[in-house]
Amino acid sequence: MRHTFGQLGWNVRAVVMTAAVATAAAAFTAPAGHAASASASSSSSVVQATRWVDGCEAILYSNASLQASAGVYMSRTADATYRCTGWLERSADGGKSFTTVSGYHTISTPGASSYTGWYYDSAPDVSKACVEEEPLIAGNVLTVCTAAW
Repeated sequence: MRHTFGQLGWNVRAVVMTAAVATAAAAFTAPAGHAASASASSSSSVVQATRWVDGCEAILYSNASLQASAGVYMSRTADATYRCTGWLERSADGGKSFTTVSGYHTISTPGASSYTGWYYDSAPDVSKACVEEEPLIAGNVLTVCTAAW
């Protein structure tokens, strides 16, 4: 006797596929106005601060798990003559001095974005997202950071 998927088999496949899609969707957040971001936390993220330098944006996220993450976004209207590099910094002394805690995330395609992982962030610690715009031809390297949160 040959096995075929009848209605029950297709329902099971649909449930498994729906669960897989829901799980994958839960792992992504879509900041308003930006491309979807991979999230290392199941908690919803909140944008706490942003800061632009020409066509590069630094985005500081937080979540309910007392964590912070940085995003870097390159404007869709930017030209491809520079690249944007973003990272997350944290202060253990209330914002007097900061240390880089994440890796550096570099993008060079207009409309692209990249995100650090989640890092512990609870009082008295504060975090900020930083972005650097580096010209690929000639010019000055510009670096800005968001307000600390």
